[in-house]
Amino acid sequence: MSSGISLEGSAPDMLHVSDPVDAKKKVRNLVGFWFLGLCNNYAYVVMLSAAFDILNKDVVPRKASSAIIHRTNLTRCNPTSTGAVLLADILPALIVKICAPFLNIATNVQVILVVMLSCLSFLLTSLATAKWMSFVGVICASAGSGLGEITFLAYSSYFDKDVISTWSSGTGGAGVLGALSYASMASLLTPERTLQVMLIVPTILALTFWCVLVHPKKSKETSSGASHDSTDEVPLLPCSVCTGGPENAVHFLDKVKLIRPLLRFMIPLGIVMLIVPTILALTFWCVLVHPNKSKESSSGASHDSTDEVPLLPCSVCTGGPENAVHFLDKVKLIRPLLRFMIPLGIVYFAEYFINQGLLELIVFRDTKLTHREQYRWLQVMYQVGVLVSRSSVNLLQVQRLWLLPLFQMANAVLIFFEAYYLFLPNFWIVVAIVFYEGLLGGCAYVNTFYRISQEVPAKHKEFSLRVASLADSSGIAVAGAVALPVHDALCLMEY
Repeated sequence: MSSGISLEGSAPDMLHVSDPVDAKKKVRNLVGFWFLGLCNNYAYVVMLSAAFDILNKDVVPRKASSAIIHRTNLTRCNPTSTGAVLLADILPALIVKICAPFLNIATNVQVILVVMLSCLSFLLTSLATAKWMSFVGVICASAGSGLGEITFLAYSSYFDKDVISTWSSGTGGAGVLGALSYASMASLLTPERTLQVMLIVPTILALTFWCVLVHPKKSKETSSGASHDSTDEVPLLPCSVCTGGPENAVHFLDKVKLIRPLLRFMIPLGIVMLIVPTILALTFWCVLVHPNKSKESSSGASHDSTDEVPLLPCSVCTGGPENAVHFLDKVKLIRPLLRFMIPLGIVYFAEYFINQGLLELIVFRDTKLTHREQYRWLQVMYQVGVLVSRSSVNLLQVQRLWLLPLFQMANAVLIFFEAYYLFLPNFWIVVAIVFYEGLLGGCAYVNTFYRISQEVPAKHKEFSLRVASLADSSGIAVAGAVALPVHDALCLMEY
């Protein structure tokens, strides 16, 4: 009887290229996508690992007469479930993933927004003086992570298929490094200082995208599904970090030094004025009728010829019937993807219901770790499992994706009964279960996107990868919504 699992290829095969120049490019792109996956998901993971601390920030002492917590549960229940942080960390990403696949915004612009949102997330949560500020920071992390995921997954369609594996491995690495770094540093520093130190991560993301990747030329041939192999070896950022030029190095550092004294003015104003670039972007891409930039116009000749089609091919912007049909054609492409998306969504529902709905209610008294530390380190073990399985697709592939949601739902049932009865005798048993849960979740993620990259025609691959990322976000959102009433119900019961 077939197990539904196949062995195919090996890690060295990823780097087997006959031309040394092409091999160098491939290594840069494989490494680059690993770091992009790492940095893109880092803030998202940290917010989930910090959920317990965020909910306990500036919280008044809980009284035995609390309306939502039974007096026997005061030591293990927060007034609000960590599912609230989960919702704030996933709903903005879900909204972004629903809208963005139908909008054509330059990749560079999307990456700039990802970097800005990631920086804001760390700043707001670390400097928050009220819970609503912390939640706005979590929302920024979510929006940045969601936009980054669809941007980089879609952009990967112009590269060798193996970058999907390194991207997935990087996202798994974000889970481990994010959860581990937060759990470790929060024990030495305050949670606020820890989040401020993590501002280095969006900087690494920007340098990786603009300085490490060998960017493809998006010619008409590539956009229609032809070859994706031609690349532009000139980095997009002409900075000394990329080129090593001595004049640029001095000029670049001098400019950086000028920024620091301005930060006390820039940060408050930037937060307030976030609405301005949004209006600017909508005006530029949806209102203007853009001219053709021909050689004649660039040399000062006639500027009268215009392109009547705005840059965004959506019926909302143009009202054009052709573009409306184009939108419907994209919608029709979603149906064949459901066989990949539904199993992935169920797996993510089960695992995030466990992580953000149930684990906070499990506490062991016979260990040196505090309740908060137990929660943090369980998050670390989950992320270790995700990293291991997301890095394995070139060695091990799962063909029967429908098996994974069955196993994950079984995990959810087991952990629910543990949260209800607290019958397991040892903390390390829960650690093992959570590690296994991470293995299943990472396996579902990487095999889903790998199968799509293999089976979907090249001309539909970019859009398909964008849309498929809706599945995990949808599952997580439902898990967050279910976690809230389940938390309240369990905490009302006698412990």
